[in-house]
Amino acid sequence: MKRFVIAVTLPLALLALPAAAEEGAWKVGASYVVRSGEIDLATEAGRAAYLAHVERAAKKLCGDVDTKGRRDSCVKETLAGAVEASSPGARSALRQALQLRDQPATEAVALAAQ
Repeated sequence: MKRFVIAVTLPLALLALPAAAEEGAWKVGASYVVRSGEIDLATEAGRAAYLAHVERAAKKLCGDVDTKGRRDSCVKETLAGAVEASSPGARSALRQALQLRDQPATEAVALAAQ
């Protein structure tokens, strides 16, 4: 258990480091930099694509965690940390993408019809 706490705490502590100096890029953990470059964060599809990039990086970062439950927790915490460490525009886009992804399907259909 002590090993897991260190393994999760270290990447989360590194999330507090400043984002990459490059515009539209920031660190996810200590190992991955996600860039928004060509992605249009003003569109729903762009926000979803950006969220997918961040989630992929979080899953790679947590891939060595020993159990599925701990791995899922690691991904969730890493994703939350990456969202908070991102620029204000990217943070807003990611929060919107997460909200849309996590709402029940019936609400998504109702929103799409508007």
